[in-house]
Amino acid sequence: QTGAPHAELLLAELAELAEELDDDRLRAGHAECAGMATFFAGDLTGGAELLERALAGVRAAGDALLVFDTLILLAAARFFLGDPRGAAAAEEALALTERHEARWSRGYALWAVAIHRWRAEEPRQAAELLHEAVALRLPDRTLLAFLVEALAWCQSAEGEHERVARLLGGAGAVWRLSGARVGEMSPYQGVDE
Repeated sequence: QTGAPHAELLLAELAELAEELDDDRLRAGHAECAGMATFFAGDLTGGAELLERALAGVRAAGDALLVFDTLILLAAARFFLGDPRGAAAAEEALALTERHEARWSRGYALWAVAIHRWRAEEPRQAAELLHEAVALRLPDRTLLAFLVEALAWCQSAEGEHERVARLLGGAGAVWRLSGARVGEMSPYQGVDE
């Protein structure tokens, strides 16, 4: 929360620059950043709406990396909203990683597809995707925290409560090591609980 006023100032400055330069790519970038900030602040619906607008803008700009980033964020927002359309965003992100041989991004795409499979009551398929992502051995602690946390969710569907507790404890430790505070956000905590 302490960074929120600073983020608002940066977002306002980005919006101003986009208008001053009459730059559609900057407008789309602003919508993506604003959507992410809104989502992480707990306004899932508002975040998803901004991310949908951003997705249209980054598609028009033809920037595959921004399309990927926006698809992952949109898949996450829709997951927490219980919106099954998020699965299509996740699958599209995964296809982009295959097309561009983007190994690092693949871990996030596998996570996004997996959480939607878990939501669709396919915990074993979800866990297989998460294990595939872990096997990439990417030096990204934030991704690892996402993966371990989602594995805990999959284990909860199997009734493995002790294992769930250990995995959530491990995810919490990795979140602390990563320095990222995403795991403390209310949507993630809600699922963990």
